[in-house]
Amino acid sequence: MELHSRVKKQRVYSKLPVIIVEDHQEVLKHIYRAIATRHLPFENISMVHLDSHPDLQIPSKIPAKDVFNLTELSKHLSIENWIIPAVYAGHISHFVWVKPPWADQLPEGPRRVTVGRHVTYDTIRINWPDEYYLSDVMYADSEDMIDSKQLDVNVVTLKYKTKHDYLKYQTAEDAQLLESKDQESRKDTIKGDDLHTSAESKASILAKHLRERALTNFRQVIVFLEIVQNIKRKKIARSVEKEICLA
Repeated sequence: MELHSRVKKQRVYSKLPVIIVEDHQEVLKHIYRAIATRHLPFENISMVHLDSHPDLQIPSKIPAKDVFNLTELSKHLSIENWIIPAVYAGHISHFVWVKPPWADQLPEGPRRVTVGRHVTYDTIRINWPDEYYLSDVMYADSEDMIDSKQLDVNVVTLKYKTKHDYLKYQTAEDAQLLESKDQESRKDTIKGDDLHTSAESKASILAKHLRERALTNFRQVIVFLEIVQNIKRKKIARSVEKEICLA
């Protein structure tokens, strides 16, 4: 009875905050702050990650104990390795990576993996024998790890109806690729014009592209919400209904 009375009630935001950061790893301090204020649970957090990269690499040189020291941890984090430390710390137990078709770093489908501290090297390791981890010597057998945590991972590909839709979902850096692929179709309609357009014409093309991206992003949100509903039905991420962490 005394133990039960010490359990503090989970808080709920009056308005769900949206945090925008420059580098992916910067979101971790906001997640930790939400844990500290009890707006997120200390454990069994489910994360939905929409990205062309899984960001599931592991900091190679940090001692496992420094995972619990955010100041020290931050010195070793980068955009590709900030999630697994939160798994080892016991916070994240369910992870859904929603990826575009061209991203193939990890195989599709659900799996359960183990994250723990290597008994010899005292660093974080994972028992997922995929090239993603084998190439950087981040793999270890479960029996070679202690203080282990379980992580349920599901890799989901966001499908596209047409090739044109596929191209529109490319990142901003690929805008030139989109323009070059559209040049052949413009030849039939822009007769007598120099394909090496002026700066004004390029600005017009870019403005049109940005308008298309705005509409595409809206459609992507709708697709994402449908994915979340499907995840909830399949019970892949039990806590998605309460909190969705975007990186």
